[in-house]
Amino acid sequence: MSKYLTPSRHYIRIPNELIADRTLPEMVRVLYCIMAYLLSIPGFVITIGALRKYTGKSAATISAALSVLRKHGYLRQYRSCCSGKWVWAYVLFSEPQNDGLNAIQQTRQLPSSKYVAPKSGYTKVSGSFIRRKDIHPTSKMVYLFLAAHAGKPGFSLHTWAIAEVLGHSEQTIQRHIRKLSEQGYVNATQTRDSNGRMGAMAYTIYSSSVNGSAGDVSTGDASAGDVLAVESSKPLNQSNTLTEERIEVSQALQGCPAEVTEACDWIPNRYSNLEEQHIYDVVISCIGKLYLGNNDVRKFVCEHLSTEDLTICEIADRTTEICIERILHSKKDAVAIANRGGYITEVCKDYILHWADKQQEFESI
Repeated sequence: MSKYLTPSRHYIRIPNELIADRTLPEMVRVLYCIMAYLLSIPGFVITIGALRKYTGKSAATISAALSVLRKHGYLRQYRSCCSGKWVWAYVLFSEPQNDGLNAIQQTRQLPSSKYVAPKSGYTKVSGSFIRRKDIHPTSKMVYLFLAAHAGKPGFSLHTWAIAEVLGHSEQTIQRHIRKLSEQGYVNATQTRDSNGRMGAMAYTIYSSSVNGSAGDVSTGDASAGDVLAVESSKPLNQSNTLTEERIEVSQALQGCPAEVTEACDWIPNRYSNLEEQHIYDVVISCIGKLYLGNNDVRKFVCEHLSTEDLTICEIADRTTEICIERILHSKKDAVAIANRGGYITEVCKDYILHWADKQQEFESI
């Protein structure tokens, strides 16, 4: 039987319905959790800069994600002009609101920013987990799903079942569970029946890392009011080494159009593993080359360059996950990929030119 060791303090209540809501892109759901955490800190003022520091995402991507939350009724965003400057307020809901106020509301008197936490149907999640920047968004969603369903009667935590709900391959789910295990948040144990035959995996999900690592977290604009303040970060020598190595990796992006890197929301330290970061860089580079050399790709990308459109960013994320899984974590009997660049290019091209079909596949799972 799987179990979740729920936090007793400094936790945020995340609605279970949102965790499994695949109409919201993964990054949008992660941003929701971060905002719920920040809005629970007394005196904390949310800014785009603070959200960038906590998510590692660009201002354009943050603005697009906020727009998605507004359109789905989870967020109401207000602004008021004070001494020639815009002052903002955010009200985050645990259930979608059908009041039609999907646009940014301009008002003379701002309401108080707050998170309207759910009273039922929620999962308690530690603020220290939510604010970690070194945990991939997919890993966070897998963790939230495991935490929400551990010990739930009649529900299977088989990786294929998790994959169906979250819209990823079973191999991708397995890889992110391994990462969560390495980071000290999940322990997986193989169960056996009375005859010794292997059964389902049993998971123990921890509210805080059992290996004692605080990971890569950001204090953002938090001040003394942040009751969940960060205690530590990565050792300096490790950070410097990774930074130097990643400068070389990012050379793969030389010549990639700026509008493509911005649409993909490329960042130099998205992955802590250098091989995975290199594949991520090559994916963005391939999208850039296709954009320059294929008219159909260029047309599609140009249609999705709006600052409120997350399509290209989502395509980059999904193709990166597929390529990492196939290149670095393929099964033993799988045919080796002789030309990695060619393979990555074909995956990117397939996803861009058949994105509507890919979306239908995700929705039909």
